[in-house]
Amino acid sequence: MAFSLVDLSDEDPRVVTINAMVHDQGWCLASFARVEYLIGDLVWLGREMPEYATVAGRQFPMSLGGRQRTLRAMLANAGPFSPYAEELELLLGRLDQLEQPRHMFVHGFTSFISTPTGDAAMEFRTFLEPPKGGGKPASRYTGIVRPASLSHARFLWTVFAGTFVETTRQIYSHLDLAPSDERPVM
Repeated sequence: MAFSLVDLSDEDPRVVTINAMVHDQGWCLASFARVEYLIGDLVWLGREMPEYATVAGRQFPMSLGGRQRTLRAMLANAGPFSPYAEELELLLGRLDQLEQPRHMFVHGFTSFISTPTGDAAMEFRTFLEPPKGGGKPASRYTGIVRPASLSHARFLWTVFAGTFVETTRQIYSHLDLAPSDERPVM
């Protein structure tokens, strides 16, 4: 059923559901952003370590993909991050799995679906890059996310981010990288 948010009060059950879903979506994105920053911070700090000088490159990678490649290259070399390599690789793999949903949340067209019986969902439409290696063209994707699914995603994404934050905190502490007042607030 089509409706305009402009015509609805904040107490309308549809608006309450929409606000809850947008809230959960925001938590997912904030969690992803925290991890993205911390990957960059590890790369930034690793660039100063002689063990990683040859793999870090001269330019700081601004894209997440570039930061991930650089951190993975650092983890492949023996150095101060070695005790955390296995855990960081697992976390980077999980981040890879979250890239497509994040892309959909950030770059997709979002609409809200509501039925007269009160059922609701978010519909996302986005464009997908062609698979690596060619052969297939870019495509369009439409996905439906129900409130309970998005709430569960929020839980999973925040647990993931919390795990990444804790791992990074352990690295900072173990390597005595900087006084706590100079580290990111966690």
